[in-house]
Amino acid sequence: GDPWFTGFWGGNYIGRISLSTQKVLIYPLPVARGTASPVAVTQSGPWEILADAQGRIVVNEYFDSTLSRFDPVRKDDAACLSLDALGKNPCIAEFNIPGANLGKHFPHTIAKEKTGRIWFTHSSVSFYGLDPVVEATLGVTTPDLSQIYMLPGFRRLPNLADQTG
Repeated sequence: GDPWFTGFWGGNYIGRISLSTQKVLIYPLPVARGTASPVAVTQSGPWEILADAQGRIVVNEYFDSTLSRFDPVRKDDAACLSLDALGKNPCIAEFNIPGANLGKHFPHTIAKEKTGRIWFTHSSVSFYGLDPVVEATLGVTTPDLSQIYMLPGFRRLPNLADQTG
């Protein structure tokens, strides 16, 4: 099939290259809601992209702590090529990761399993060294993304290598 990609740095979109027509189509993601400083440049920060078990496109919006889904059945729908008056794309469904702090919690890597569930890493990042503790966890969704479950977190404390015993 046609390759799909994300516009992370200054983009805030997903895109598709039609191999048959060599046309590139851009589908804007909803207006960013994250509060981390990079949002000014990256907006929601679409990072990784994959096709779910039904062939729908799933992308993690790094700085919005969101998983979003686009159904390629609508790939030629003109309504998918722009945002509405509320800053939403009518063709993209967003699923917010529960309990996320939009200034420091970010989903990074996504993967699907045979059952259709989507797994993702979720961690905190300290911009400018303001928070000495980095937290990380895993999350998993139901195949339709209607439920998102977060596993208990694990922490990496500063100077762990310096501790003995």
